[in-house]
Amino acid sequence: MIITPGTDLTGVTAKDLIEVPLSPRSLPARAPAEAWAHLRAYAARPDVGAIARAQPPAAFAVGAVLSDLPVLHGQACWLGTSVPVHGDARLLRSAELADRAVAALGQAHALILRGNGALTCASTPEQAVARMWLLAAACEVWLAASASGMPRPMNPGGQSSPSLDRGCGSTCGEGRRLRPRRPRRQQSDPSARLYGRLARSDGPHARRTLSSLANTRPSSVSASRL
Repeated sequence: MIITPGTDLTGVTAKDLIEVPLSPRSLPARAPAEAWAHLRAYAARPDVGAIARAQPPAAFAVGAVLSDLPVLHGQACWLGTSVPVHGDARLLRSAELADRAVAALGQAHALILRGNGALTCASTPEQAVARMWLLAAACEVWLAASASGMPRPMNPGGQSSPSLDRGCGSTCGEGRRLRPRRPRRQQSDPSARLYGRLARSDGPHARRTLSSLANTRPSSVSASRL
């Protein structure tokens, strides 16, 4: 796999990327320590072509109180019907610990790591970053809703939203792969336009976006592809 180094991604260029064997005994120099999470996810999920790792602040709060994050708004349907939470707060710095997190991920598109941020999966790094941005928003929406009352999850089969998938839209929980798509002209929601921009973006834009979800440690984010 190819992975970003354990440093601030805003200054990373193609020559800084690191090639990691898919079955290494140890990680190469400069590879982020949690590259094990990427490697074990690829081993378990042949449908995944790219992974993003970040630490959205809202994910820390959600991971502390939930075992599963329900979907509360339409765009979050791109994450699936819900997002599982991995309850072990240890950093994924070994194949064994990473395997436990990947078991919690299952066939989901995203995983909240209690006390440690999140992982998202997709076909390309840009699409994985788009899902990470959506996951951060989904966590913020749930926190806002829970502060006002009891959040009501969406009907898994009853919500359609503008999609980056194949076709015109996706129904919550269908789980199809994201695919670059030009936003519709009539789309006025700036957040929806950003989703489309992220999923079609070049590498630098995706890296800047992922870096913005690094909490206080720029080196805590990474992106990889096969």
